[in-house]
Amino acid sequence: MKFEDGKRTKEIQAYKAWFSQEGLPPFEVKFEKKVELPAYLSIVEFDNIEACEVSYNIYFRAEDLKEVR
Repeated sequence: MKFEDGKRTKEIQAYKAWFSQEGLPPFEVKFEKKVELPAYLSIVEFDNIEACEVSYNIYFRAEDLKEVR
């Protein structure tokens, strides 16, 4: 949600989704637009994924995703 003057508005600023991979903990990816999520355990590929480290935490964002299989 978007915040103005410290208050939450009804405007959606970004979307987040959780993903998992074998042997690693789940991770969250932020998208600027709403994405169509495939079925659970589908293999996906991210478009223009980026990562940023802040205080030993890693944050991800991507433009889109597509199901590989």
